[in-house]
Amino acid sequence: MTIRYGMIRMTVYKYRLLYWFLLIPFCLPELIYYNSITSAIAQGWRIIVIVYSLLTFIKQSRKYIVADWVMFLFFGLMAVVSLLNGEIPGTTASFVSVYILFQKYIGDDAEGWLLTFVRIIWILAVLNLVTILIFPDGMYTSYSNSALGGYTRNWLIGYKNPMIRILLPGCAVSHIYSMWFHKRKIFPWLFTLVVFLTMILVDSSAGLAGIIIFSVLVLLYQSPLRRIISHWSLMASFVLTCLIDVFFIIFRKQEIFNFIIDDLLHRSSSSMSGRTDIWDIALKLILQRPYFGYGEASSTVMTAVGYSSHPHNYILYVLIQTGVIGLLILIWLIILCNIKLRKCSRANLTIAGCLVSLFTAFWVMGIAESLTGALFFYPMFIFFRYLPGSDEEEITEHEN
Repeated sequence: MTIRYGMIRMTVYKYRLLYWFLLIPFCLPELIYYNSITSAIAQGWRIIVIVYSLLTFIKQSRKYIVADWVMFLFFGLMAVVSLLNGEIPGTTASFVSVYILFQKYIGDDAEGWLLTFVRIIWILAVLNLVTILIFPDGMYTSYSNSALGGYTRNWLIGYKNPMIRILLPGCAVSHIYSMWFHKRKIFPWLFTLVVFLTMILVDSSAGLAGIIIFSVLVLLYQSPLRRIISHWSLMASFVLTCLIDVFFIIFRKQEIFNFIIDDLLHRSSSSMSGRTDIWDIALKLILQRPYFGYGEASSTVMTAVGYSSHPHNYILYVLIQTGVIGLLILIWLIILCNIKLRKCSRANLTIAGCLVSLFTAFWVMGIAESLTGALFFYPMFIFFRYLPGSDEEEITEHEN
């Protein structure tokens, strides 16, 4: 594939170092930000990439499809509401930047971009596992939650629960890359094994549930049962997790899942590790601003009235940040992607299945986690436009 800059025709494969430069500032370990010098460098680097992505957005505006504009509408709502509540939408800027970069380079050079992304996350995963083995009780104390005295068990990537939000997208993209470009199929499962071992060693219930759900569904989509499980759609997984949210948050019927919560996840089903109290606080705040929420100021608002900066539930997190309007925009995006999914050729279910597996895992984790900092979650929606049978299937074509 090639890219044109004016009259100059440059082969994109020669410039894959650019991909490392663009991706690394969004993948840097949390430990980097505990030193003033390295933190300043990292933040400056990220700002440069954000500016680059915004310029790219202007140049690429004609190439975006409806789903892209719906995603930008969601981010735009978040940014505006944040500003109106006196908060600079820095996190939102990072989310938008990552989405723009994935949209551009998957279209321009999917093989190079995805391979670079997988390599970066793989390196992080291995180094993080090494730090876990060397420091089983943690490397340092994080004071991101000073109300609780800080988290003591932090490793290279950070605290145990957020790890999966970085590692799982990398793991999923390794599977997609292998399927699209017919590469070695052993590596994605090696990647999966590393993530699985990591979640066990750090004792992350949410992470372990996520990687197990993802792995089992991917295997089913590659088994003789794939014709049956193909009826499990993106919308079905979202609706199911929303129903579980209602049972947990509104009706407090978590005892229905006693076996999973108490025996497998080693958590108390009566309080879900204190999450029910946090949900109550979040619900009260949402009812005060039901339509547009608080934007990124939600963390400040929640901390002021409780001991957590987020509601520990993905749907509540969307509602407290963007209100009912933001949730409806997200549902609109899911519907658009689900339509693409249903049009996918029945003979090519593996990539579609991998995407459904990924989102199902994320949404299940979102029952008890807000999925904060999941920078690579929303760019995964981009893959639906390139499913086999869609109008843009030519992603697998190469121009030498």
